[in-house]
Order: sequence, then C-alpha cells, then structure tokens
Amino acid sequence: MNLYEGIYERQSIRRYRMEGIDTKIINNILKYASQLESLSGNCRTGFRILAWQNIKKHRMGVFSVKAPYYLVLFCDSTEEAMLNAGYLLGQLDLYMVSRGLGTCFFHGAKKLCAGENGMSPMMALAFGKAEPLYGRSIRRTRRLPFSELCIVKEEIGKEEKAMLEAARLAPSSFNSQPWRFVAYDGRIHLFCKREGWAFSGRQGLHYLNMGIVLAYLFVAAEEFWYSPEAVRVENILEKQLKRNEYVVTVRFK
Repeated sequence: MNLYEGIYERQSIRRYRMEGIDTKIINNILKYASQLESLSGNCRTGFRILAWQNIKKHRMGVFSVKAPYYLVLFCDSTEEAMLNAGYLLGQLDLYMVSRGLGTCFFHGAKKLCAGENGMSPMMALAFGKAEPLYGRSIRRTRRLPFSELCIVKEEIGKEEKAMLEAARLAPSSFNSQPWRFVAYDGRIHLFCKREGWAFSGRQGLHYLNMGIVLAYLFVAAEEFWYSPEAVRVENILEKQLKRNEYVVTVRFK
C-alpha cells in the first residue's frame, strides 16, 4: 500500500493492542520523518517517539488516546510553522497507515513532554496495532460533501477531481473540516473557514488542520505524476474576506 492508497484506508483508531512494535519499524518511522521536506526552509522541526510506559498518564486529559506509542512533532509557535507541522504529520500519518499501523491525531502533545531546542511540542500521533474488533468501513467516515467544500471556477480534469476528493477525506480536529477550496485548471486555492464563535484551543488548531489537508493534496498530486508547489498569491492576500481566510495556493506542473 502506498500513501495515496492509505488515504482511502485511513481512519482514526482510538483503541490499540498495548504491545510493542519491532524496533526496525520505529527506526523506519523516524528515518522517514527525517527525510521529509518542509514547506519552507524557515521552519524548524523535531520529532520524538514516546512509549506509553514513559508518559505521565495523569496529565493526558479527557480527550486522550491510550496507545503504545506517540510520535511528537516539535516546532515554533508561528502560523507558518504550524502549517508546516500539519503538512509533515499528514504524510507521516499516511506512511504509518501504509505500513499497517493504526493512528490517531492527538492534540495534547504538550501534556506528553516538554519542549526542546526552543520549540514546543505542537501535535502528536498516537499509533500502534489496532484492536481487531475496532475496525470500521471508510464508508462510515463522516465528511462534508464535495459541493459544500469546493467551488470550481474552471473546468478541471479527472486527476484534479481525484486530488480534491482525497483532500476531502483528510482528518481534522473535532472533525471540523475547516478547509474550503476554489479550483481552477492547474491550481487550487485553499481557504480556512472562520469560526463564528470561540472554542478554547480550536482556533489555534486551524493551521495544523490546513497543513494536513495540504499533505493530502500533495500526496494525491504526486500519485498522478504532478509536481505540486505551495505559493501565496499576493492579490488574494490583500482581499478582505468575511467568512474565510486565505491560506495558500497549490499549483501543478
């Protein structure tokens, strides 16, 4: 299974076999993480894998996920760094799925460990071998329909439609699905839906969410032999939008 195929197999797993994983698999995950390219050379990142027995369980919180392992990503607390963090973790998540592991994004990374090298633990991936009776069909995954997420301004090809469908399936905090797409032939603009009300911690997760959906777009684009690049278009940045915030544009070569 490759990463693109993993998009259609992935589901958030919240119950795991509390057993160890071969050291070679753990090392391969860290190796894969170290080889990922960031969206920007200005974004510092770090990774650490923690085992359940080495975590202070009393700090986990109400929305915790008990798993044998957690991969923690460290980065700076800027919007650019958080977008990049989501982008890297989105790919790491699919890599683990492609290797037969269960995964779940865990937003309580700061409860798992302290920062390092001046960076904060921004997000974590709980992972391990899923309980066999906990599997669910991907057909039961709740996602908004394409018509609510995307506006197509120009006719697009079947490959670009497949990319958008892959992005539609991306996971998000509280299943908020904050992304909105405006599609043209050869480019897709990504917007983040503005919240009409404040929920503690949720607004700050939006750039992490947008990074995850960006990873899904890139994985799908590369599956169809496109070379995607993320750019920011100045004339869109200058517009004042009430309902959505412009994040980035993905162009295909």
